[in-house]
Amino acid sequence: MTASGRPGSPASPDDDDQRLAFTFALTLAAVTGCVDAIGFTRLFGVFPANQTGNIVLFGISVGDESTAEWWRPGLAMLAFALGVALAHRGGQPLPDRHRRTVLLSVEALALAVVALMAGDVTRHHLLHGTTAVVVLAVAAAAMGMQTVLLGRVAGISVSTTFETGAIVRLTETVTELPGSQLSVAGRRTVTVLASVVVCYAGGAAVATALARHWGGVLWIPTLVVVGLAAASAAHALTRGR
Repeated sequence: MTASGRPGSPASPDDDDQRLAFTFALTLAAVTGCVDAIGFTRLFGVFPANQTGNIVLFGISVGDESTAEWWRPGLAMLAFALGVALAHRGGQPLPDRHRRTVLLSVEALALAVVALMAGDVTRHHLLHGTTAVVVLAVAAAAMGMQTVLLGRVAGISVSTTFETGAIVRLTETVTELPGSQLSVAGRRTVTVLASVVVCYAGGAAVATALARHWGGVLWIPTLVVVGLAAASAAHALTRGR
């Protein structure tokens, strides 16, 4: 039995591309969970990637006269949007065979800056001043760039930084199909979306546990993205794109 599921049928380049995209989606979702968890609990009190949460935090901070921290969620949203815009416009002129590798490389560089400037995350207070502004802006922009990296996996719309949408589509897929039978496409949708959500939560859980004892936990997502950039470059070279 071959990878395509048909005896004697070789795996096609499209099959390899989809498997790679699926692996990238799961890995980047875990990276997002890690960055969001450390960003919220150890660095900023807001999320670099989860902008739905930041919108609520922004509204709360504006409505609560006792806090003046509205700039944190506001900056995160602005920098995230800037990251999306830069990746979208900056990636357009690049050939398809280079676009993902370049964006991953830029994201890895941004995460390295965050890890260097954030320092030891085992401390028990949030970042303040210029350091907080720069690190939050770079982290949120990196997550915005990541959003542009993957649009679809196996024909399924996927975002590694927006899990509310994944949960909604996952539930719709399960409840709208007749009876309890899932089609092949339905099973694929459930598998992809559920896996992405689990990896996001898993990345957050692992990062939070490690941050109690190791101040350099932010180097993990940085090195992971470096590895993905190398894998992307190798894949493009192998395919001759």
